[in-house]
Amino acid sequence: MIPNPVEIRVKQSQLTLKNIKQFYMWAPDWETKFYQVSEIYGSFSVGQAIIFCEARATLLVHLMLLG
Repeated sequence: MIPNPVEIRVKQSQLTLKNIKQFYMWAPDWETKFYQVSEIYGSFSVGQAIIFCEARATLLVHLMLLG
């Protein structure tokens, strides 16, 4: 739990910008999740990305192994 969280309310129509793509995917395990992220990166040119994950260090190691 985050102590004293800040809540920001936004209208549904203002949640995304037209030139920003958002993805939400569920995966049963780490390998499937990592494969899905790799597929997104391989599908189009990614200039910047935000990936929400439980263990940032683990993701970094796997991404570095792929190059």
